[in-house]
Amino acid sequence: MFPFHSDFSREQFSWAKLRLSPILWLLAIITIVHLIAFIPAYYSQASFHEQSEKFKEVWNTGGAMSLAVQGIDPTPQQEVIRRHAYIATYIDHNFFYNIWMTPAWVSPLSFAFSWILQPGWFSLLLAIWVLAYAGLWLERYWKRSFAFLLVVGASIVASAIYFVLMSSILERYPDSPFCGISAGVALIVGALVRLHRDEMPFRYWWRGWKSKSLHPFIFALIWFALDLIIQLYINPINYGWAFFLDLIAAGVGIGIAPLIPRPPVAKTTRKFQVNPAEQIRLHLNEGWHLCEILELEAALLEFSKAITMMLRASEPDSYLVENTFTRLLQGKNPLPISPELWYEWGSRLAETKFPRYAIECMEQAYKSSGATIDLARPAVVQSAELRIQHRLDPASSRPWLERVVKHRNDDLMGRRAAKLLEQIG
Repeated sequence: MFPFHSDFSREQFSWAKLRLSPILWLLAIITIVHLIAFIPAYYSQASFHEQSEKFKEVWNTGGAMSLAVQGIDPTPQQEVIRRHAYIATYIDHNFFYNIWMTPAWVSPLSFAFSWILQPGWFSLLLAIWVLAYAGLWLERYWKRSFAFLLVVGASIVASAIYFVLMSSILERYPDSPFCGISAGVALIVGALVRLHRDEMPFRYWWRGWKSKSLHPFIFALIWFALDLIIQLYINPINYGWAFFLDLIAAGVGIGIAPLIPRPPVAKTTRKFQVNPAEQIRLHLNEGWHLCEILELEAALLEFSKAITMMLRASEPDSYLVENTFTRLLQGKNPLPISPELWYEWGSRLAETKFPRYAIECMEQAYKSSGATIDLARPAVVQSAELRIQHRLDPASSRPWLERVVKHRNDDLMGRRAAKLLEQIG
């Protein structure tokens, strides 16, 4: 079970659109590099430790004594100096140690490319999980390149801080490589928490496609918990310092997220489409896109256009109608749909032979907080008639019909409600 961004849902999936995403290209690059480099890098690090053990053997079996003969005191500091000089010959000829951020032998290549190598499979999968949602969402919220630049830039800055921390302040672990994009991912998580005002919709596969939602804070806590486990247990060589840098990066993301300007919403002019179904899909896709970036008023306008065109067709597309209203009725984005609009959609759905969705729209109309008595009473009666006619749990309408009769029993709606109560029994 793995959550996917809504762009990967069946009705919106388009490689033509997704291949324009710098974040997806970034994930593809680091995955390919990780697959190619994982085994050679593993043996490279094993060989490094082998060289280190060889130096210990040389030092203990005569190296220290040779310094004493020359009149040099074999102090621990002298041991470190000789050890670095011994291993440097191996480092100079090892590609991976020129790329890894290793403070004792740091190079311009390390600062530029250490982010492209990942510490392990768990780190890679965690980065993919987060960026496949948060990165794509922020690409829509900002300009496309911003999320990519923040991930790479934050990772390079974190490498620089790690270098200063290990080599100048702590003077510890000079051979511990620091690589990966965990700091960049943490910055993106911080920005998402600050900007994402609604629950995050996910699609995942578990015996069929299903939908669920997560609060951004829960999403962030899950990521930080997994990141802590990876840094402290699965990748203990950094001893938690990478997680410390991740916390700083997340705080920076929270702080700078509102300062990054959003691009203006371009007014798009669509070419005339001969096929009405294609026009409907264009309006719906635009509506879902606007929902993602929380342009809810504009999204509702697109949905209204699409639904009007759908329900005016002589033979509405059943799949399109059902899919659209399922997502609208179960969606987590608080679209400002008025009771009047729910009632209008319910009436049109009843006329076009979609009774189940007509009932749900009618119920949304009279259950909405802004519904008036004059709208709610006919909506209750009509939804009850549909339930009885199509045998869709008529008894559930009883409490609402009783309220209609109680409000007034001598007008048309009151009499119709009383008659329906008799039929329900």
